[in-house]
Amino acid sequence: MSSEKKQRLSKDLTKSYILILMAFIIVGAIVSLSTWEYLKGEAKKDVSFTRNFLAGEFMEEELQSPEDLFEDAVKELPDMGGIDFGIKTEGKVYQTENLPDIKMEYTNGIKRYRGYSYYIYNYKLPVYAGGTVDVVIVKSMHEEKKFIYHQLRVYLIAIPLMLILVYLIYRHFYNKIIPQLREIEGITNSINIDTLNIRLARKGYYEEFDNILSSYEKMLERLEGQTNAHIEFVHNASHELKTPIFVIKGYSDILAKWGMENKEISSEAVDAIGNEVRSMQSLTEKLLFLARGRDIAPVREEVQVDQVIDEVGRELSYRYKDIGVVRDLIPVSFFTDRELLKILIKNIMENAMKYGMGRDIRIESGYKDEVPFVVVEDRGNGMTREEMENIFTEFYRGEKSRNKETHGHGLGMSIVKNIKTALGIEVGVSSEPGRGTIVEILLKDN
Repeated sequence: MSSEKKQRLSKDLTKSYILILMAFIIVGAIVSLSTWEYLKGEAKKDVSFTRNFLAGEFMEEELQSPEDLFEDAVKELPDMGGIDFGIKTEGKVYQTENLPDIKMEYTNGIKRYRGYSYYIYNYKLPVYAGGTVDVVIVKSMHEEKKFIYHQLRVYLIAIPLMLILVYLIYRHFYNKIIPQLREIEGITNSINIDTLNIRLARKGYYEEFDNILSSYEKMLERLEGQTNAHIEFVHNASHELKTPIFVIKGYSDILAKWGMENKEISSEAVDAIGNEVRSMQSLTEKLLFLARGRDIAPVREEVQVDQVIDEVGRELSYRYKDIGVVRDLIPVSFFTDRELLKILIKNIMENAMKYGMGRDIRIESGYKDEVPFVVVEDRGNGMTREEMENIFTEFYRGEKSRNKETHGHGLGMSIVKNIKTALGIEVGVSSEPGRGTIVEILLKDN
């Protein structure tokens, strides 16, 4: 079992919930700080404007007393809200009505005084008559602070509401997703060879989960088809093996009882047992080949196809002595797996000999539009459309071939199908009842 720590959806949802909450708090803090910095900047602008205004007033050429200058400045200063100022000269102090009792200390920035915040700017202001006066300009930040506090209260109220809203959303999706995932998990755990044909009810599922279940159904259909094919393959293989075993056992019993006394019976039994052993050997070889399935790995080399055909013809001639092979061979060279090509041609030629009604078969090789080809033709009973559709099915044999004189297991063309897929070549079959069968092999480069 893997030691890798697995993630849980519920934990990830909880983490997301906490992250959303933290993001909301951080955004609120950033907005409040940004607003406060903006308001401080605006206060500084108001103070700078007041400073410039007073500089202009106190540098006028008219000779006035400090008190008159102060009074004129108060009258002419635009109302900017929260701005107060005061001057100190010759031991006297002149100030606006709302100026707090702040000592004339030189400063520039936000200061707290009696629980309130002020932007204070204290400096010496030169006057036209000569000399300087001490000036303090104060911008009350009370309204700005109230705005910030109001904003914070809104956030403090909004945070619990946000908590509840996000939690409700989290629970909604959690309560929808987790049961569906558990159902999918239960379905997966319940699948076995007896439940491959189940159909999944998907009412109320999210589209993504519905797509997953659709993929499950398609997978189960494929598995069911493959499993049924494998079961049928095993049943057919068992059936094909039972017959020669039964025959061998029967003739062995005959040999045990009468073989020593009757040479004719002995000869018949030995021939029968030999035929059945060869049949079992052929069947076993074919079953082992089909069992390799997708593990077939072609080894490509330059192959003289006409030489392979001659070699196969010689091997088959020992078994089918009475059937001639009419050859029309043009030397053909092709890069492929020699052994696999030989097995393919052998199965096709052997089928032609078995089902050709004892008549000679014809085999041709050459080039068609620069593509190498091999054609095998027999003059047997041919095949119906239904037989043509099932020709590559394992253990399938047409009605005319199901007789005692025709030995076969219905595996030859299944092997041909596997080989043509592995080599990337084409095999075409044409047949007509009463007129024989033609098999064409096109050796195309894949």
